[in-house]
Amino acid sequence: MGNLTENVSDYEFKCKCEDAGCYYKHDAVADFRLVMALQAITDYYKNNYQDKNVTLIITSGNRCCWHNAKVGGITTSKHTKALAVDFQIVVGGVVVKSYDVAKVIEKLLDLKIFDYKNIDSLTMHLEVDKD
Repeated sequence: MGNLTENVSDYEFKCKCEDAGCYYKHDAVADFRLVMALQAITDYYKNNYQDKNVTLIITSGNRCCWHNAKVGGITTSKHTKALAVDFQIVVGGVVVKSYDVAKVIEKLLDLKIFDYKNIDSLTMHLEVDKD
C-alpha cells in the first residue's frame, strides 16, 4: 500500500546515496504526474491480470548529483530534478519485459508530457518531458 496512491509511496522516490546531508535523502519529492502515471500503469496490469499478484518496483527515483554521477547518470538527468523514475512491473512473481511495458505506456500516457526508454530488458525509465 502506498501513501500517495494505492501502489506508490513517497519514500520510494528518496535518493539511495550514502550522504547523510543529501537533499533528496530525507525529503521525499515526487512529481504528481509521475505518481499518477505509475499508478495508471500498475492499474492496467492489475485489471488485466486479476488472478495474479501485481507489484510496482521503483528501482531509482530521485538522485542527488553525487549519487547520479556514481550510478553513471548523465549530468542533465531528470532524476536530479525529481522528474524521472526507473521501475519494473512484476506479475505473478515474474518481471514484465520492458518492451511490453513500453506498449502499455504508449496506450495509457500522453506522450506530449512523458518520455520513456528501456534501461534494460526489465527496467523502464519514465520522465516528465514537458511542463
